[in-house]
Amino acid sequence: DTYPLTKAQHGIYVQTHMDQTKIAYNMPGAFVIEADIDVQRLEQAFTKLIETEDLLRTSFHNDGQAVYGRVAKNVPFIVKRLRGADFAQVSQSFVQPFDLATAPLMRVGIWQNGQGKKVLFIDIHHIVNDGLGSNVLLAKLNALYAAKTLPKAEVSYLDYTVWQQENEKSTEEVTAYWQAQAQRLAKPMELPHDYPRKKTFDFAGDTCTCLLEKDKVASLEAFAKVNGVTIYAVLMGAYSLLLHRLSASKTVHIGMPCAGRTLAQTQSMLG
Repeated sequence: DTYPLTKAQHGIYVQTHMDQTKIAYNMPGAFVIEADIDVQRLEQAFTKLIETEDLLRTSFHNDGQAVYGRVAKNVPFIVKRLRGADFAQVSQSFVQPFDLATAPLMRVGIWQNGQGKKVLFIDIHHIVNDGLGSNVLLAKLNALYAAKTLPKAEVSYLDYTVWQQENEKSTEEVTAYWQAQAQRLAKPMELPHDYPRKKTFDFAGDTCTCLLEKDKVASLEAFAKVNGVTIYAVLMGAYSLLLHRLSASKTVHIGMPCAGRTLAQTQSMLG
């Protein structure tokens, strides 16, 4: 079976082929398994999950006129036994580019660390999953590992694809509205850089991690509670003030990631 891609999938498909590393849209995760785990039973749970979810049996193809998804009846799957001296080495060898034309766009591996504990590695391509979908995937996996029957899903991602196609006019109106709003944004702010900023976009970047002491976290929680906001809102306000101070810009525009799940039925949907 074939189906058209959603707007989000179209964007990810194009960006994946533009990305020189081919792993910018990989979503890897690693989980230390404290309890004893039956790897064969785990593999059976993943296999059952793939049989249940059409999206995990979907590959993506370009026939020269359009990009489409193709759902296979069956796809091969195994839990790989990973080898490596340390976590960094195993992680680097595990995270590899996906071939979007070959399902499943998910790989799983198990590794035993130096302390004898097993570590479960899962990597899935963003074109078939997102952050909220990862929680759904793990919940279903836990249920299947415990030999429980999964409740019938209210909607699937394929249903959502059809809904978006049928409501294309309304989504285009929303897109046009926000594009008009974007035209009113101020010019990109000038921040102090260590090096000249490239004129072309790439996926190069880094992560800056900062740990707060417990007393400061408690103060933030108390401040957020008094003002009726979340800690996220408090920290975003502080970030806005920092950008204002660094750039001297009176207007600060910040892009925030969001799930985009505006329909209640999609909250428990994989995709």
